Amino acid sequence: MPTERFVALQGIAITAAIAWLLYLLASSPAPYVVAAILARGCAPWVSKFGALGLSLGWRLPRSLAVAALRVVLRHASRRYFNYSLYKE
Repeated sequence: MPTERFVALQGIAITAAIAWLLYLLASSPAPYVVAAILARGCAPWVSKFGALGLSLGWRLPRSLAVAALRVVLRHASRRYFNYSLYKE
């Protein structure tokens, strides 16, 4: 029992230390956190884009799959948010 309690307290202490560090550096890690979340969320889509050519006997390189996904997401966001590239 004491070991389990120590592990739980250790986890809480580590979480509190990380939260305190993020509070101190609130403005700087925010873009990195958002980028990490987006990268993790888009990884399955990149894999699916890369596998599109498997039936033809070739595979799309991961870098091109990332670029294609970025173009698709940018186009969708501009269409959804009604963003004009050339503002009048």
